[in-house]
Amino acid sequence: MIGILISRNGLPSMGLLIAIIGSAATFLIALSLWWRPLDNSTTSFGIALLGTIAGTIITTWHSHLHMSLILLPALLFLYVKHQLPEWLVDIWIFAFPAIWILTLIIQEFMSVSLIPEINNFGNSVLGITGFLMNCVFLVWAITEHNKQNLASLRI
Repeated sequence: MIGILISRNGLPSMGLLIAIIGSAATFLIALSLWWRPLDNSTTSFGIALLGTIAGTIITTWHSHLHMSLILLPALLFLYVKHQLPEWLVDIWIFAFPAIWILTLIIQEFMSVSLIPEINNFGNSVLGITGFLMNCVFLVWAITEHNKQNLASLRI
């Protein structure tokens, strides 16, 4: 999505380069969750799964917000096991709807010329929101995964 937005704003080769580098880096980061054996007695599998799915959605050249629904099984599993922080759940529940409603209000103001119109505003804002939310999930999963690995090495 970021590559498309940069390409649309007059820098097609830069958008493609950023998308390729970003996708490759994200792929490797998500894959790193599986480099060490996972401890089945902990929630490390759910954390690795959440990070992998979030990383896959980020890596996708063009994904829509509804594609993030595939995160729900891993999110629910980690929530039930009390491994998912409350702030992460709150962001998931409230951020998307709040930004979507705000985007609709802003688009309405644009349609009646109260503020200048921005081409493809709603899709861009929602796309960036989804991208950032999946980045948060991936970073959280990597952080938690590393904490669990460090804890298992100390025991």
